[in-house]
Amino acid sequence: MIKSIETDGFVLENYNDKDVPKVLISREGDLIKTGNGCHRLAIIQEFSIKCKYPIQIVGIHKKFNINGVKSNLLQLKDIYRFISDEYSMNFSNK
Repeated sequence: MIKSIETDGFVLENYNDKDVPKVLISREGDLIKTGNGCHRLAIIQEFSIKCKYPIQIVGIHKKFNINGVKSNLLQLKDIYRFISDEYSMNFSNK
């Protein structure tokens, strides 16, 4: 699985696939895996693999902020940009 992710990234045949991992964003901006796809996300994080990888954000810690703007005041585009920049990932907001 590690070699496959390094070579091909995350392969998703159907974008509504149940394998899209769900994540929470911690107070510090870390991704906490939950739900499906956890093994692949863990591999990417553990081996620092840079690849396109869809995620679904299901929760954000209320004390998370970007440049001093609290999570409840952030726009989705700012959160997506943070995740994309921080983790070099693509994600789904579905």
